[in-house]
Amino acid sequence: MLWGSATAPHFSAQPQYHLTVVPLFENAFGNSARAINDLGQVTGSSTVTTTTTRAYLYSAGTLTNLGTLNDDNTSTGRSINKFGHVAGFAGVLSAANGFLYNGSSLTDIGSLIGHSVIVQGMNDSDTIVGFDEVVNYHPRAFLYKNGSMTDISDGHDYSIASAVNNAGTVVGYFGDGGYLVGSFYYDNGTYTLFGNTNGQVGTRAYDINNNGWITGETDYNKRRRAFLYHDGTMQTLGGLGDVSQGNAINDSGVIVGTYLLAGNEGAVDARAFVWIDGTMYNLNDLMDSSGAGYTIQQGRDINNSGVIVGDAVDSNGVTRGVILTPNP
Repeated sequence: MLWGSATAPHFSAQPQYHLTVVPLFENAFGNSARAINDLGQVTGSSTVTTTTTRAYLYSAGTLTNLGTLNDDNTSTGRSINKFGHVAGFAGVLSAANGFLYNGSSLTDIGSLIGHSVIVQGMNDSDTIVGFDEVVNYHPRAFLYKNGSMTDISDGHDYSIASAVNNAGTVVGYFGDGGYLVGSFYYDNGTYTLFGNTNGQVGTRAYDINNNGWITGETDYNKRRRAFLYHDGTMQTLGGLGDVSQGNAINDSGVIVGTYLLAGNEGAVDARAFVWIDGTMYNLNDLMDSSGAGYTIQQGRDINNSGVIVGDAVDSNGVTRGVILTPNP
């Protein structure tokens, strides 16, 4: 997720992007790019063995291995703020520890009462959100601030906090009775619900920008569609595929995400999109010659200069983290 005040470019015509591949650690098998800040610093994870990953910081051409916590043998960077601080988790999903990297070392952020803390987002104040897996898939949304973790699940059977903006507003989603119910935003102790609330259909909020605009996915004619929510209005984002989700939104309202090719449900059929001024584009159709040999499958994050990070598959079938920079 990204925070800041830079101005994204306005595209008077169809935009075009230049692809840069995030480098690998020595002997690594592949990598993934999860988040970018307004300085262009990137975090994610690099696959160093067939079963382990390492969180990284990629800044000004230098790739830094952030290491792991305690006895964990794997780590993932999930969010980066304007100071280059990284939030993520170490360990496998069923037994993870959340961390904050402050530029020099990792700090374990603790837990509520569970055994697996999964970090999802962070803002410029090092406020971190995510969920603590308690037992039998009953995750509880948390807010970590000033060294203290708070349960913000509001009593729901399960809840996940996805992102937090610089005003401290948290978004996420929740469920009761075994069903997804809808999304929420949490602001200074006030818990507000939005989206569908009719049993098996609902919404998942994945990101919020500094203007309070939210994106994610919502049920639409029994299919999932990316959405934009602001000022009390929910807008579905159609145009590509049968299934889509918005993963990130910048302060200009540009959204990046993923959609599935029409009639397909498999991950290999995923494509990254960018939504600009009411139009959804397949990012693969917007590349200059630098994109040759890559299929961009995941749009993960976008900063306020319009630079996108995500995942692509190269001609050898290897997943690589990529940075997509708008051409002048």
